[in-house]
Amino acid sequence: MNLTNRIRECWTHVFSPATSDELITTIEWCVEQVEPQLKQVRGYPQCFEAAVAHALAHCQRLAQQIRAPIHVERHAYMHDPVVRALFVKADDIPVVLSKSPPVRDWHRSQVAPDFVALMGVRLKEKQVFAMALEGDMLRRDVAQKVVMFSDHTISALAEDESAVRTLLLREFLDALLKHVRDRITSLRATRQEKVQQRNELQAQLRAKPSMQAQAHLEQCLRELNEIDALLDLKCYADYFDAVLLKPEQYVNLLPISVSMDGIGVCYVGGNTPSSDGIHDCLELCELVGRDRRRWLVTLVKCNRHDLDAAGTYPDRLAEAGRWLAI
Repeated sequence: MNLTNRIRECWTHVFSPATSDELITTIEWCVEQVEPQLKQVRGYPQCFEAAVAHALAHCQRLAQQIRAPIHVERHAYMHDPVVRALFVKADDIPVVLSKSPPVRDWHRSQVAPDFVALMGVRLKEKQVFAMALEGDMLRRDVAQKVVMFSDHTISALAEDESAVRTLLLREFLDALLKHVRDRITSLRATRQEKVQQRNELQAQLRAKPSMQAQAHLEQCLRELNEIDALLDLKCYADYFDAVLLKPEQYVNLLPISVSMDGIGVCYVGGNTPSSDGIHDCLELCELVGRDRRRWLVTLVKCNRHDLDAAGTYPDRLAEAGRWLAI
């Protein structure tokens, strides 16, 4: 989008004073995450208003889209099918929760009895032969594609639901900005490669001049000039526009329904062998684009008494390594 169109689009947005203050604060935060020097560019902050306002509205919708918190507690395991679907057994709840670095930090620093957080799980599908209910008949060795949940991860932890949704809004917005940063990082890496190529060609020409090497050097210099132009701060607003004006392509939540039959076997979508045997349905969201893994997410509310805060050193080390790999 060129500068004229961007300015025209900015002027078409009418904001109340409170919304305008919130938008300016958000623009400042976004610019800090990408390149603080953008505050010195002519047209700041107006040239970022349209893109940031659009992305902010998208992230607000995502933060409100996730269902109300599920109470994840050991004593709820037997009577709550949702908790039973997410954890293999009741004793797994304190173990899984206490492995999370954010939960351990909260346990050490807070005295509140409860916390709310976003819990992400990995969905794994597996082809098995198991029992299946068909009407009143229980059949054995029925081929089924079942799902299991693993790699439980806790983030955006706070003491109440409203605070968690505010944290999620910021996390979703930062996930969008990551795509902007990646574009700039890629350009900088390409520039570094071209600089290295230029230096090698110049050294080659000094040692042994040739028409071919001279032509390669001239081509390299042209490409280097093009990259330098793309890295001019005046172009960064276009990179914001490319991502923040189409945020649903980069970060989104897709609803997904997981069904569970009377004997605790879980299915996704049309994989259910018989609707007669389905007792409960778990509504989750698939978080797309925040990182490279496929996550199903839901809000959870947990109690301090359901934590095993100490944990073992190997468990803490393994969890830290898993977070680094995400």
